[in-house]
Amino acid sequence: MKPHKLLNPQTLPSKLRPIFLTNHAPSSAPFSSLTHPENPTDPPPITRRSLLKTIQSSQWHFIKHLSPNLSPSLISEALFELQKSPQLVLEFISNVDFHRLDIQTRCLAIAIVARQSSPQTALELLKQVVGSGIATIREIFNPLALSRERLSVNSSIIFDLLLRACCEMKKADEAVDCFYLMVDKGFMPKTETCNDMLSLFLKLNQTERVWVLREAEEGKGVCWVYGEFGH
Repeated sequence: MKPHKLLNPQTLPSKLRPIFLTNHAPSSAPFSSLTHPENPTDPPPITRRSLLKTIQSSQWHFIKHLSPNLSPSLISEALFELQKSPQLVLEFISNVDFHRLDIQTRCLAIAIVARQSSPQTALELLKQVVGSGIATIREIFNPLALSRERLSVNSSIIFDLLLRACCEMKKADEAVDCFYLMVDKGFMPKTETCNDMLSLFLKLNQTERVWVLREAEEGKGVCWVYGEFGH
Protein backbone atom coordinates (compact mmCIF):
# COMPACT_ATOMS: atom_id res chain seq x y z
CA MET A 1 0.00 0.00 0.00
CA LYS A 2 1.31 3.38 -0.99
CA PRO A 3 1.80 5.96 1.74
CA HIS A 4 -0.42 9.06 1.59
CA LYS A 5 1.22 12.30 0.64
CA LEU A 6 0.68 15.31 2.87
CA LEU A 7 -0.73 18.26 1.06
CA ASN A 8 0.98 21.58 1.30
CA PRO A 9 -1.63 24.31 1.88
CA GLN A 10 0.46 26.75 -0.12
CA THR A 11 0.07 24.57 -3.23
CA LEU A 12 -3.71 24.27 -2.95
CA PRO A 13 -6.00 26.44 -5.01
CA SER A 14 -7.36 29.39 -3.09
CA LYS A 15 -10.84 27.91 -2.97
CA LEU A 16 -9.56 24.78 -1.29
CA ARG A 17 -7.27 26.40 1.23
CA PRO A 18 -8.41 25.87 4.83
CA ILE A 19 -9.92 28.83 6.59
CA PHE A 20 -8.48 29.52 10.00
CA LEU A 21 -10.73 31.65 12.22
CA THR A 22 -9.00 34.09 14.54
CA ASN A 23 -10.47 35.77 17.57
CA HIS A 24 -10.37 39.55 17.51
CA ALA A 25 -11.04 41.71 20.55
CA PRO A 26 -14.47 43.32 20.20
CA SER A 27 -14.50 47.01 19.58
CA SER A 28 -14.85 48.99 22.73
CA ALA A 29 -16.37 51.98 20.97
CA PRO A 30 -20.03 50.99 21.47
CA PHE A 31 -19.36 50.50 25.20
CA SER A 32 -17.26 53.55 25.86
CA SER A 33 -20.06 55.11 27.87
CA LEU A 34 -20.01 52.13 30.21
CA THR A 35 -16.29 52.02 30.75
CA HIS A 36 -15.98 55.79 31.16
CA PRO A 37 -19.03 57.00 33.09
CA GLU A 38 -19.73 60.71 33.19
CA ASN A 39 -18.72 62.65 36.26
CA PRO A 40 -21.51 62.77 38.84
CA THR A 41 -23.30 66.09 39.09
CA ASP A 42 -22.23 68.42 41.89
CA PRO A 43 -24.55 68.60 44.91
CA PRO A 44 -26.82 71.63 45.01
CA PRO A 45 -25.44 74.63 46.90
CA ILE A 46 -26.35 75.05 50.56
CA THR A 47 -28.88 77.84 50.98
CA ARG A 48 -30.14 79.56 54.09
CA ARG A 49 -33.47 77.80 53.69
CA SER A 50 -31.97 74.33 53.34
CA LEU A 51 -29.64 74.96 56.28
CA LEU A 52 -32.53 76.12 58.46
CA LYS A 53 -34.54 73.01 57.62
CA THR A 54 -31.58 70.82 58.51
CA ILE A 55 -31.13 72.59 61.85
CA GLN A 56 -34.81 72.59 62.72
CA SER A 57 -35.01 68.86 62.02
CA SER A 58 -31.95 68.30 64.27
CA GLN A 59 -29.92 66.52 61.59
CA TRP A 60 -26.71 67.13 63.51
CA HIS A 61 -24.70 64.41 61.78
CA PHE A 62 -25.42 66.11 58.46
CA ILE A 63 -24.60 69.52 59.97
CA LYS A 64 -21.18 68.22 61.01
CA HIS A 65 -20.65 66.96 57.47
CA LEU A 66 -21.62 70.35 56.02
CA SER A 67 -19.65 72.36 58.57
CA PRO A 68 -16.47 72.94 56.50
CA ASN A 69 -18.57 74.35 53.64
CA LEU A 70 -20.67 76.75 55.71
CA SER A 71 -19.62 80.37 55.26
CA PRO A 72 -19.70 82.82 58.20
CA SER A 73 -22.40 84.87 56.46
CA LEU A 74 -24.61 81.81 55.95
CA ILE A 75 -24.21 80.75 59.58
CA SER A 76 -24.92 84.30 60.73
CA GLU A 77 -28.12 84.43 58.67
CA ALA A 78 -29.27 81.12 60.11
CA LEU A 79 -28.53 82.28 63.66
CA PHE A 80 -30.53 85.45 63.16
CA GLU A 81 -33.51 83.44 61.90
CA LEU A 82 -33.25 81.21 64.99
CA GLN A 83 -32.92 84.03 67.51
CA LYS A 84 -36.10 82.97 69.33
CA SER A 85 -34.78 79.43 69.76
CA PRO A 86 -31.65 79.80 71.93
CA GLN A 87 -31.50 76.09 72.75
CA LEU A 88 -31.55 75.19 69.06
CA VAL A 89 -28.82 77.76 68.42
CA LEU A 90 -26.73 76.21 71.18
CA GLU A 91 -27.07 72.75 69.64
CA PHE A 92 -26.23 74.13 66.22
CA ILE A 93 -23.01 75.89 67.25
CA SER A 94 -22.02 72.79 69.21
CA ASN A 95 -22.07 70.82 65.96
CA VAL A 96 -20.20 73.28 63.73
CA ASP A 97 -17.11 73.60 65.93
CA PHE A 98 -17.76 76.83 67.83
CA HIS A 99 -14.04 77.58 68.07
CA ARG A 100 -13.78 77.71 64.25
CA LEU A 101 -16.33 80.53 63.88
CA ASP A 102 -15.17 84.11 63.46
CA ILE A 103 -15.57 86.50 66.37
CA GLN A 104 -18.66 88.26 64.94
CA THR A 105 -20.53 84.98 64.48
CA ARG A 106 -19.52 83.75 67.93
CA CYS A 107 -20.77 86.94 69.55
CA LEU A 108 -24.10 86.76 67.72
CA ALA A 109 -24.56 83.17 68.86
CA ILE A 110 -23.68 84.06 72.46
CA ALA A 111 -26.08 87.02 72.46
CA ILE A 112 -28.87 84.63 71.45
CA VAL A 113 -27.89 81.91 73.92
CA ALA A 114 -27.84 84.55 76.68
CA ARG A 115 -31.63 84.75 76.30
CA GLN A 116 -31.97 81.43 78.09
CA SER A 117 -33.35 81.51 81.61
CA SER A 118 -29.95 80.50 82.97
CA PRO A 119 -26.97 82.64 81.94
CA GLN A 120 -24.44 79.92 82.75
CA THR A 121 -24.11 78.55 79.22
CA ALA A 122 -23.53 82.00 77.71
CA LEU A 123 -20.98 82.69 80.46
CA GLU A 124 -19.07 79.51 79.61
CA LEU A 125 -19.08 80.39 75.90
CA LEU A 126 -17.70 83.84 76.70
CA LYS A 127 -14.95 82.27 78.78
CA GLN A 128 -14.03 80.15 75.78
CA VAL A 129 -13.76 83.24 73.60
CA VAL A 130 -11.78 85.25 76.16
CA GLY A 131 -9.49 82.30 76.85
CA SER A 132 -8.84 81.61 73.16
CA GLY A 133 -6.78 84.78 72.83
CA ILE A 134 -8.07 85.48 69.31
CA ALA A 135 -9.42 88.90 70.23
CA THR A 136 -9.02 91.68 72.77
CA ILE A 137 -11.84 92.57 75.14
CA ARG A 138 -12.74 95.53 72.94
CA GLU A 139 -12.82 93.23 69.90
CA ILE A 140 -15.26 91.00 71.78
CA PHE A 141 -17.28 93.80 73.37
CA ASN A 142 -18.04 95.66 70.14
CA PRO A 143 -19.49 92.66 68.23
CA LEU A 144 -21.56 91.83 71.31
CA ALA A 145 -22.91 95.39 71.29
CA LEU A 146 -23.73 95.14 67.57
CA SER A 147 -25.42 91.77 68.07
CA ARG A 148 -27.46 93.18 70.95
CA GLU A 149 -28.67 96.02 68.74
CA ARG A 150 -29.36 93.73 65.80
CA LEU A 151 -31.46 91.45 68.00
CA SER A 152 -33.23 94.44 69.62
CA VAL A 153 -32.24 93.26 73.10
CA ASN A 154 -32.98 95.73 75.89
CA SER A 155 -31.06 93.96 78.63
CA SER A 156 -27.35 94.60 79.09
CA ILE A 157 -26.80 91.20 80.74
CA ILE A 158 -24.42 90.14 77.98
CA PHE A 159 -21.88 92.77 79.07
CA ASP A 160 -22.15 91.74 82.71
CA LEU A 161 -21.49 88.18 81.62
CA LEU A 162 -18.39 89.26 79.71
CA LEU A 163 -17.11 91.10 82.78
CA ARG A 164 -17.87 88.10 84.99
CA ALA A 165 -16.03 85.83 82.56
CA CYS A 166 -12.92 87.99 82.93
CA CYS A 167 -13.22 87.91 86.71
CA GLU A 168 -13.71 84.15 86.93
CA MET A 169 -10.66 83.65 84.72
CA LYS A 170 -8.67 86.01 86.97
CA LYS A 171 -7.95 88.38 84.08
CA ALA A 172 -7.84 91.65 85.98
CA ASP A 173 -6.64 93.84 83.09
CA GLU A 174 -9.37 92.52 80.81
CA ALA A 175 -11.96 93.04 83.55
CA VAL A 176 -10.95 96.69 83.91
CA ASP A 177 -11.09 97.19 80.13
CA CYS A 178 -14.56 95.66 80.00
CA PHE A 179 -15.71 97.78 82.93
CA TYR A 180 -14.70 101.03 81.24
CA LEU A 181 -16.22 99.94 77.91
CA MET A 182 -19.51 99.38 79.70
CA VAL A 183 -19.36 102.76 81.39
CA ASP A 184 -18.50 104.52 78.13
CA LYS A 185 -21.55 102.93 76.51
CA GLY A 186 -23.74 103.97 79.42
CA PHE A 187 -24.21 100.48 80.85
CA MET A 188 -23.88 100.11 84.60
CA PRO A 189 -22.60 96.75 85.87
CA LYS A 190 -24.93 94.97 88.24
CA THR A 191 -24.10 94.88 91.94
CA GLU A 192 -23.13 91.20 91.74
CA THR A 193 -20.76 91.96 88.87
CA CYS A 194 -19.13 94.80 90.77
CA ASN A 195 -18.64 92.48 93.72
CA ASP A 196 -16.96 89.96 91.44
CA MET A 197 -14.49 92.65 90.39
CA LEU A 198 -13.80 93.73 93.96
CA SER A 199 -13.27 90.13 95.00
CA LEU A 200 -10.81 89.59 92.16
CA PHE A 201 -8.78 92.72 92.93
CA LEU A 202 -8.58 91.89 96.62
CA LYS A 203 -7.50 88.31 95.91
CA LEU A 204 -4.80 89.60 93.58
CA ASN A 205 -3.79 92.24 96.14
CA GLN A 206 -4.64 95.03 93.71
CA THR A 207 -6.51 97.25 96.15
CA GLU A 208 -5.37 100.39 94.33
CA ARG A 209 -7.62 99.40 91.45
CA VAL A 210 -10.59 99.24 93.78
CA TRP A 211 -10.14 102.90 94.71
CA VAL A 212 -9.53 104.01 91.14
CA LEU A 213 -12.69 102.32 89.93
CA ARG A 214 -14.72 103.61 92.85
CA GLU A 215 -13.62 107.18 92.18
CA ALA A 216 -14.35 106.76 88.48
CA GLU A 217 -17.85 105.56 89.22
CA GLU A 218 -18.92 107.96 91.96
CA GLY A 219 -22.26 109.43 91.08
CA LYS A 220 -22.88 106.98 88.19
CA GLY A 221 -25.12 104.57 90.04
CA VAL A 222 -22.73 101.71 90.64
CA CYS A 223 -23.12 100.10 94.05
CA TRP A 224 -19.98 98.89 95.77
CA VAL A 225 -21.15 96.64 98.56
CA TYR A 226 -18.49 93.95 98.81
CA GLY A 227 -18.22 92.97 102.45
CA GLU A 228 -14.42 93.10 102.66
CA PHE A 229 -14.19 96.53 101.11
CA GLY A 230 -13.50 98.79 104.09
CA HIS A 231 -14.13 102.46 104.70
